[in-house]
Amino acid sequence: MELSKLFEGFSERYKNIILFQPIFQLSQSKDPKYTHLNLMEIGIAVLLMMLERMLTGQSKISPEHINLFLQKLLKERYDIQMNSSEVNEFRSYLIDDKLRNSGRKFINHYIDLATGEEKVHSFDLITYDDFSYKNLKEKNLYLKLTQEGIELLFKTKEMFAEMQISITMLYFKQQLDKGMFTQALAAVEELKLQIQTQINTIVKYENDIRSNALTMFKRNELEKKYKDSYEQTKQEKGQLNDLRLNVDEVKANYIAGQLSRKERKAYDQVLQIEKELTSCIAKHELLFIRKFELLKTLTSSLQLLIENAFSKHLHFKQEILESWVEKKINQSKARDILKAVTPIKVNKFYNPFSAYDSQYVKKKRHEEDQVEDTLDDSTLANHREMLEQEKEDVYKKEMEALSIILSPLKEKSRYFLSDTIKELKAEQPERYTHLQEVLLKHFLNISIKIHRSPYKAFDPIPPEELPFEPDENRMMATLGRQHPELEELEGFEVISTERVVEFDKGVIVTDYIIERKIN
Repeated sequence: MELSKLFEGFSERYKNIILFQPIFQLSQSKDPKYTHLNLMEIGIAVLLMMLERMLTGQSKISPEHINLFLQKLLKERYDIQMNSSEVNEFRSYLIDDKLRNSGRKFINHYIDLATGEEKVHSFDLITYDDFSYKNLKEKNLYLKLTQEGIELLFKTKEMFAEMQISITMLYFKQQLDKGMFTQALAAVEELKLQIQTQINTIVKYENDIRSNALTMFKRNELEKKYKDSYEQTKQEKGQLNDLRLNVDEVKANYIAGQLSRKERKAYDQVLQIEKELTSCIAKHELLFIRKFELLKTLTSSLQLLIENAFSKHLHFKQEILESWVEKKINQSKARDILKAVTPIKVNKFYNPFSAYDSQYVKKKRHEEDQVEDTLDDSTLANHREMLEQEKEDVYKKEMEALSIILSPLKEKSRYFLSDTIKELKAEQPERYTHLQEVLLKHFLNISIKIHRSPYKAFDPIPPEELPFEPDENRMMATLGRQHPELEELEGFEVISTERVVEFDKGVIVTDYIIERKIN
């Protein structure tokens, strides 16, 4: 292998890694006053506090701010009390001497292995915010993280992309305030790309949630992750509106008088920035809505988990219903007990007395009728035919998946779903491949439906009742007609377990026990 190809981009990698050097040097401190403290932990904590204040647009960071933060941190996390003089001395040692390197840049000499050249890289993690000699004389100095300091923190965070939008907005505002419109325009274009990238990942998150709803996952961790993400997006909405006001102010400065050629060029850039920022705000609103919908998806998935957990530990008929009958539990008490575990969403059923209710037409349906009136008959017929074809195709695929799940009941009284999948893979590899490539989504859907369905039998359904039956009930009746052995059964049970079924593509779902019902 050629070394030049192996070490391509070496300089960039080295610069990214060397940013951590000042942090690790804190752990090598030899000052006897602070050997009992983990300076590396405390240093990272201070950097995180500074980043938080910068991202949320709070007041500038003074040495007094850092002193107060250190006092609170030492008291609450290390049970150490420091007076104002002690904490000021500690802050000076930690920040000024170590993380700011006594005001000097951190300098590193290295050889770029890609080119063989000797290079020098220098950087700061913390610098002065709006430094002036007047402020120095009056001791009104403020600190901020440099771009390298910000990058250092976000390179250590798992969800780096989640905060990229806030970082880019911070950089955009800095360039706008400096009048560097070319850089500001590049930043707002990058911001739009980052928002679109997050929108694209939402679909993946939703699929992850749906898959995990069929497995065992840490509810609190996942719920907190997506709630934090949603709250972050809410904060970004306000920050974007503030940026729009900043652009309006810059724009107003140019409108006030006659413009030179150079000013006209800058004004054109401001107009382009305004256009791109408006596009960013629109895209970000879409991102906000998608994340809200993502949380709703998570909530419904958690409801399914609760129901699964209940079915794992209790056989309702044997362990509860028979006990209630023996103890003569009345209807009112039974309702109170069941209320906590009854699904929020209840399957609809036909009530014949609803024929006497007042009739109404939903607005959404009315709007659809208006749209349909504008279409010619042939287009409308084709559209309806296409929808019917799609619905029929889904029905056939779910029917095929259900056949894979329930057919072993012809010969077995009890089996694991995972064993059926293993047998299918070993004995009918082509059908297993078809299941993975074509039927997997429908396999997951129908497995959820039959697990949650109160009706689990292969009895025939009278023709007059067919239109009112769910798809899964009609599928089971069809299986009963196709396989007389199934129709003869009293029914079956689907019980979730702690085991999982893992497909070759990495999809993991809960394993079920499927067993014949015995009266």
